[in-house]
Formats: sequence, C-alpha cells, structure tokens
Amino acid sequence: MEWELNLIKNIQAYQNSFFDMFFWLISVFASVVGIFIIFFLLFFLYKKIFSFIFLISSLFTILIGYFLKYLINRPRPYQIDFDIVNKTNALGKSYPSGHMIVGTTLVLYVTIFALKKFKKTWQKVLVIMLGFVYLFLLAISRMYFGQHYATDLIAGFVLAYGINLCLYFSICYFLKDKNIKF
Repeated sequence: MEWELNLIKNIQAYQNSFFDMFFWLISVFASVVGIFIIFFLLFFLYKKIFSFIFLISSLFTILIGYFLKYLINRPRPYQIDFDIVNKTNALGKSYPSGHMIVGTTLVLYVTIFALKKFKKTWQKVLVIMLGFVYLFLLAISRMYFGQHYATDLIAGFVLAYGINLCLYFSICYFLKDKNIKF
C-alpha cells in the first residue's frame, strides 16, 4: 500500500489549474452523466434494444460495485495519508472505483457499437486504442484527485469488464433465442 500512496503523491506533484479542469472533465464523463449521454446517443443512433442492454448492464454493474464498496469498506487515500490532497468531494469508500466501473462500461459498449458499425479495421483499432487511452487518463485522474489507489482502479476495471461482458453475451443469447434482432 505504501507504493500506491507514493504513486498518488507523485501524480499530485503536478497539480495545476489546467490539470484540475482536464481531469475533472475526464472524471465527469465516467459518472451518471456519461451513462445517460451514451444511452441517448445509442438510443437515437443505433437500435433501441442495444441502448437498453447498455443501460441495464451499467446499472447492474454499478450496484455490484457499490455493494462491494460497502462490504470492503476501504478508506480513501487522503483519509490514510494527510499529505494526499482531497481535490473533490467523492462519497463513499474507495474499493472498487465507481468511476472506473462506469468508465470501463462506457468504453466497452462504445467499442462493441464500433465493432458492429465500422467496416474498416483501422476504425475499429482506433476506437479500441482511444478507449484504453481514456481509461488510463481516468485512472490517473482518480489518483490525481486523491480518491483512489491503483488497486481500486484495477479492481473497478476487472469487475466492470467481466460483469458487462457476461451480461452482454447472456442477454444477446436470450434475445436471439426469442428471435429479437438488435
């Protein structure tokens, strides 16, 4: 845990007003705001059933994440080390990262959408690469704000990726069995 605290302090050593705004924008998109933006974009740009699968999967994954936060009850880094600056007013506990859960869910469904819609390989690869860049910046932002340890972020990513893939393929299997096309 000491290495994680040192990592956060090293990231926070670069605090300035530009990074405050930049990382705030990165973080705000990985919240309920981002879920609703993507939901409505998918709803209007793609088949409605796909957007509802995304919404159900998102909400279910977030509920599991918050249940784990309650169960594990890990304090946030700024509550452990007073050299770490609390730059936002996040609620709840630290493990797993709710922002990383939402961000991973968003990236996963945008990637699935791109893989279905785009024909050219370079377009698909670009979306996947941009998704990983976004998740990396999201992880940095959550440590920059003093809200999460690296292991919180990794756990949020693994949890969201695993649950969302299982739910997506389970729902797709169920819908195909019922002859519902999406």
